[in-house]
Amino acid sequence: MTLEVDYGQQPREFAEAVRTLCRRHEEGWRHLPGDGFPEQTWQDLADIGFLGLAAEGTEVAGEIAAVMEELGGLGCPGPLWETVLATRAAAEPPADGIATVGTGGPLPWGHRATVFFALTDDGLWECEPVGEAVPTPMLTGELWAEVPLAPRRRVPDECGALALGDLALAAQLVGAGARLVRDAAEYVAGRHQFRRPLGDFQGVAFPLAEADIELAAARALTSRAASRLADGGADAARAARAAVLSAARAARTATYHTFQAYGAMAFTEEGGVAWYGRRIAQLRTQALTPYRRAAWTADVFERNSP
Repeated sequence: MTLEVDYGQQPREFAEAVRTLCRRHEEGWRHLPGDGFPEQTWQDLADIGFLGLAAEGTEVAGEIAAVMEELGGLGCPGPLWETVLATRAAAEPPADGIATVGTGGPLPWGHRATVFFALTDDGLWECEPVGEAVPTPMLTGELWAEVPLAPRRRVPDECGALALGDLALAAQLVGAGARLVRDAAEYVAGRHQFRRPLGDFQGVAFPLAEADIELAAARALTSRAASRLADGGADAARAARAAVLSAARAARTATYHTFQAYGAMAFTEEGGVAWYGRRIAQLRTQALTPYRRAAWTADVFERNSP
């Protein structure tokens, strides 16, 4: 089952251009030297105009969602959703540097960053470092950093920075999960047991179908959030929160059932499934912050109250 969701012609064309651009770097992303930061990819994304796109406002939410879904499916590393959030919060892309967002753990490439934000219990804050960055190895082999931060100003909700960041992260998770399910479906169609493709067995096919359905639902919520943001809807932030939490759950389901479909092959580094699974786990950790979950609970109670 696939629920078709289209962000529109212009976002689709932009996403296709980014996909073509990033295909040149895809194979090298798993073996980046040093701290794992994709230097050339980042420069290319800046040159094509994606890294500064959020400065135009929430009207470009469709383009951001479409491109982030492609980047998630390709497994592109880097502080992607963080840059979307920071660019909207500052109304311009980080000048000659990298933006990072703290969500309760190590900061993505915090030792490289020049712009710092933190998602705390009472919202999004622009911060400044007040201590030395301590590099920390992550699941994907990248080096992030523990950086002590001091808040400078609270970013107003009205600017849409957090909502755009939620949208970008949701689309990235959907793209990554869909890539896993798509690859797993091809794998079980071509691998045989008892003279039949693995995909013919209900115990293999049905869990992958469940994952595909969850991802389709998350993608529909992401598309709705993009539409609400582009239209300036009053419920846009709520829609973006729903999308990112749904995408986090759907990506987890996709990872679990994909690993089951591959069996032991999922844990080999050559196949790439383990690498994608670790990247999704890392993104989910950022998505499931206490602030997002508490805000969503408040949203539910507000809708159900008389």
